[in-house]
Amino acid sequence: RPELPVPPTRERYLQAVEEFLSDVPYVAKCLHRRDLMPARWCLDVDMRETYLRPMLEWRAACDEGWSVPHGILGRGLERRLPDGWAEAVGRTYAAGSVDASWDALLAILDLHARAAREVAAHLGHPFPEERIARVRAHAEMVRADFTARTRSGDREGT
Repeated sequence: RPELPVPPTRERYLQAVEEFLSDVPYVAKCLHRRDLMPARWCLDVDMRETYLRPMLEWRAACDEGWSVPHGILGRGLERRLPDGWAEAVGRTYAAGSVDASWDALLAILDLHARAAREVAAHLGHPFPEERIARVRAHAEMVRADFTARTRSGDREGT
């Protein structure tokens, strides 16, 4: 029998946000180096499955009064989120290129922040707005350097 979701404690919530954010610089570094396999593993498995999906499940549970069990592997989750969120989830998936992976990295960061912000508001937990802004700015800086190097013909990106 599926278990009902439990609201995260303040500590568990903040730990989940921080652990998610710690992956962003690693993925950015891998993409900058055109090291697609570890970047995509971290983006697709660690960031999406380990951190984004639980945050989205918490977000859905906020609207459902913590009374609807989660589907296995996020089954049915997009339908349980507010309007427009399913499209945002779709933007977190990338085609097989480095450029598409950069877009997916920023999309997953934005969606996680959006869900985390709303979960924090619902539960009365602090939301690390400044930390998220710094991590996003760092990822954008690394991407800008990657783009400049790529345009200048530096195929290594390092």
